[in-house]
Amino acid sequence: MLRVVIRPRAVIDLEQVIDYYHQFATADIAERFIAEFRAARDLLVERPNIGSRRFAHLLKGGALRVW
Repeated sequence: MLRVVIRPRAVIDLEQVIDYYHQFATADIAERFIAEFRAARDLLVERPNIGSRRFAHLLKGGALRVW
């Protein structure tokens, strides 16, 4: 099984999004965001080649995928 590494800057971004939802929406919205993030993370672990490389040319190495 693959190991997910969430980089420090990504952790900061996630915390800011969650704080924003708590402040300007509801705790339920924040919790739903967390659940959806975890589901997306788990899907990427299960199927690492999922998604389109349509925008891969934008990054060195062409590793970008979107879905």
